[in-house]
Amino acid sequence: MDIKKEIVQHFKDKVDEKVLEPIIDDLIMRQYLHDCMFFKMWHNYRENIYKLIEIKLNSMKQKNEKKLVLTRCFYSVCNDKDILEKICDNI
Repeated sequence: MDIKKEIVQHFKDKVDEKVLEPIIDDLIMRQYLHDCMFFKMWHNYRENIYKLIEIKLNSMKQKNEKKLVLTRCFYSVCNDKDILEKICDNI
């Protein structure tokens, strides 16, 4: 069983694989996700991993929504794209 493929399959209707891959890689790097281990309580472990990913996705969504609001406000005042890009990169 490949945990990475299973996670991608689970989230395929919510997020693109390109967005999900770095999140999964981060979980592996932090050793929250072990690809070669078998757990007695696999269902609970899997649900906890899914919750971690959901939290990360929600955080990314909120950040992007804030950038969108900032962009709209900025464009209502000024149309300078260079300044706007610098501001959004630092958020």
